[in-house]
Amino acid sequence: IERAILAGFEIDVLEIRDPDPILGLSEDALRGRRLALLQAALLEHAAQMNLHTVMTFHQRVEEAEAFAEQMPRTAAELYATEASEAALAHAEELPASSVDAQLYELEDGRHVPPDRVWAGWLCGDHPIAHRRELIRQFANGINAANRRVHRAFLASVRALGVGVDITGLRGVEAVCIVGSRSSQVDIVQNIGRALRPNPDGSTKVARIIIPIFLQPGEDPKDMVASASYQPLVDILQALRSHSERLVEQLASRALTRGAERRRLHVRPAPAGGTGGGDDEETNEAQREIERVTQVVVNFARPRDAADIAALTRCRVIRPESLVWLEGYQALIRWRKENEITGLHAVPYDTEATVGATPDFPLGRWVHQQRKALRAGELDPHRKELLDLPEAGMVWEPGEEAWETKLAALRSHHRATGHLAPRQDAVWGEGQAMVPVGQHMTNLRRKGAKNGLGKDPERAAVRAAQLTEIDPDWDCPWPLDWQRHHRVLADLADADGHLPDIQPGVLMDGDDLGKWLKQQKQPGTWARLLPEQQERLTRLGVTPAEPSSPAHTEKGPSKAQQAFQRGLAALAQWVEREGAHRPVPRGHGELIAVDGEAEPVNVKLGVWVSNTKTRRDKLDQEQLAALRELGVEWA
Repeated sequence: IERAILAGFEIDVLEIRDPDPILGLSEDALRGRRLALLQAALLEHAAQMNLHTVMTFHQRVEEAEAFAEQMPRTAAELYATEASEAALAHAEELPASSVDAQLYELEDGRHVPPDRVWAGWLCGDHPIAHRRELIRQFANGINAANRRVHRAFLASVRALGVGVDITGLRGVEAVCIVGSRSSQVDIVQNIGRALRPNPDGSTKVARIIIPIFLQPGEDPKDMVASASYQPLVDILQALRSHSERLVEQLASRALTRGAERRRLHVRPAPAGGTGGGDDEETNEAQREIERVTQVVVNFARPRDAADIAALTRCRVIRPESLVWLEGYQALIRWRKENEITGLHAVPYDTEATVGATPDFPLGRWVHQQRKALRAGELDPHRKELLDLPEAGMVWEPGEEAWETKLAALRSHHRATGHLAPRQDAVWGEGQAMVPVGQHMTNLRRKGAKNGLGKDPERAAVRAAQLTEIDPDWDCPWPLDWQRHHRVLADLADADGHLPDIQPGVLMDGDDLGKWLKQQKQPGTWARLLPEQQERLTRLGVTPAEPSSPAHTEKGPSKAQQAFQRGLAALAQWVEREGAHRPVPRGHGELIAVDGEAEPVNVKLGVWVSNTKTRRDKLDQEQLAALRELGVEWA
């Protein structure tokens, strides 16, 4: 460039999104739709950058032919729908937007009439004379009638090899490489078409246009793991194959720029000497690239420089699997959205949105990286990426187990509203069942066997995490009481009062009615802590009134009634058999009892034996009654 042999260049990334995506299109239909979007995007970009000659490089002959044939029609539609000067003036008079939206930066006359737009295409089957004529028209900005055109587009499919030079009054101002490329030599050759200096010696900045077709719902900020950005990766890899310094400095310079930028600019240090080789094409391409003194990547919207650095590191310098990069990008984005800095363990049940994937299992992906590290299967470069500050990976197995346990407790709380499960309760699905009941019992232990661990700082952090889930996880009363109360609190009406719940009403195996009745007992209520009483009172639960003492005399007890029956049976026996005859052990005596329709059989022999054994417990009246019947031991 310093010798004016080659022009400088900038890379323009056109991020194209289909405004009305249609699902289920065939591959050919999708190609046709994208071709129309590309035509509109190139015309808009050419109008913005005031480009006059643009070469497009395709991979299929039918695409190049369709591109050239349909370009005038697309230009006519854009010209017809362009905002007029009057419309733009009227837009300036509109009231200010309530959301601070700004008007598009449109200018009157951006697009030219369709007859001022020229388009042609070339492939390997075209004769030499036809190629030369099209190249002459394109490079000089004229049509077949030798009339000057404002913009010219030339689509090529492997038609212009080494040795074919495109020169004229305008030359080639920009090249557009459509689709992904595997041949780095072809990419450099295509770029070289635009690096010829202007014939008049004026300063020229060639433009390398890379169209990126975004998937529906895809966020451009997720470009690190996006397959849509493979064309940009191909360009950077081709540049790096001939000058590693350029791309590596692009990554390092991007890391030093914290603000979001539309342009990323790298000016490498002078290099001494050039490498040799036998391949003529490679040597020519290398000489072209080595003389370039700067790399500028332009995006339509501001882009975080760290994303550019990550793209360069992970897909150009050290290419990684897109599947792995999707998880890495999800981790970076999740931390950024939640404003997390430093080391932070990702909960096992965490899901995140990345690219077109709305529910990426980020927690399980992080768990897999830890397993791979323990098994010695994690690539060192991947570990370096995960150890970067923006990733903040936590590798400690103990922390991983704690996060898994914490995730299960979070899930249990979301479903039940409390962290007071029964001790035998488990939670989860399949092999991922977690004994949450035993976990909570262990976590509430105090003293030497503190359930939160021996490290006071770590115990405080874990206690805070549990408190964030449920402030009552470490309540001073039993978890059974807390569980019943939380379930009843969820059943309260809008006024905070409970419906009528009778004993026998069950919820997950707990008899709520029986428990509620027990809490109302004066004795139970008196043993509750003041906070427990307050919580029940807020639910409209109050202690029952103690029963008042009876004013009437109590009747005989069951023991007294049994003695009276036995005494009556003995009197009947003595009257019939005499006092001198002992009562056999198995004898039963039928007697009449008040309130009974039929005579009652009293086992008199057993009664006499038992009464004799309990003689010391009989009162004087009972002993006197027995003596009157001739009982000697009384």
